[in-house]
Amino acid sequence: MARLSRWIGSVVGIALFAIAAVAMPAAAQTASGLDDVKKRGTLKVGWAVWFPYAYVDPNTKKVTGFSVDLMGELASAMEVKVEFVEDSWATLIAGLQANKFDLTIPMGITLKRALAVTYSRPFMQFQEGLMVLKKDADKYKHWRELDKAGMKITTTLGATPDIFLTKALTGAELVRAKDGATSLNQLLTGRANAWANSYEAFAKILKDRDDVAVVPGAPMGSVPVAFTVRQGDYHLRDWINYFIEEESKTGALLRTMKKHGMDETYLVDQASAPAPRN
Repeated sequence: MARLSRWIGSVVGIALFAIAAVAMPAAAQTASGLDDVKKRGTLKVGWAVWFPYAYVDPNTKKVTGFSVDLMGELASAMEVKVEFVEDSWATLIAGLQANKFDLTIPMGITLKRALAVTYSRPFMQFQEGLMVLKKDADKYKHWRELDKAGMKITTTLGATPDIFLTKALTGAELVRAKDGATSLNQLLTGRANAWANSYEAFAKILKDRDDVAVVPGAPMGSVPVAFTVRQGDYHLRDWINYFIEEESKTGALLRTMKKHGMDETYLVDQASAPAPRN
């Protein structure tokens, strides 16, 4: 009987250990960046230059733009302060994974990024195209006409146009720069034949310069934009989705967009936006 009791005790102990082992990963998953932000009282946002979404105002020397305002509203809804941590498009995802910040400014959804981060629902979209010197503008009616041997197209390393053109170009050489200002300089100095970026970025440049022009025709692509959090942080992701829904329904999102020169055409219908899955 004693032997039987010891055997039963051993079996029960093993079973309890197995249950605990299975439960541990589930418990670990309950930790969220949202909890960290609330405890800290500060939302740390990684950003890189992207006109008109995030850039340093030359007059105030402060980070400004649509994404900056939107992140301010998100932090206010969380009842915390916001801190912007400058990074680059080439390392934003790595910075998020390394806990340098809690999330990044909203960015375009790509397959490569989706392997490393968890996206919120897309809430807006932007279009990408090419800019050339104005003296060359009449040569091209479509961006594909620049995709041939001997042509060089510059863009920011790690930005969405870089990811798109890496796959799309068959003839032209893609020249990757550290930021948009460097790409523009490469275009102006003849080291590149065209600059790939969003039309919103081009609109800002065209306000200050008359020696460049946007290549006409269909855009290279239309890219959905969403918030990014660390992979698997569904608690923070879901809270951001609730924030997006409220901003959309109240019209606050559109008002913020219009403040920065965007209109209804940039919005993604939340009723038809794909719901993220765990």
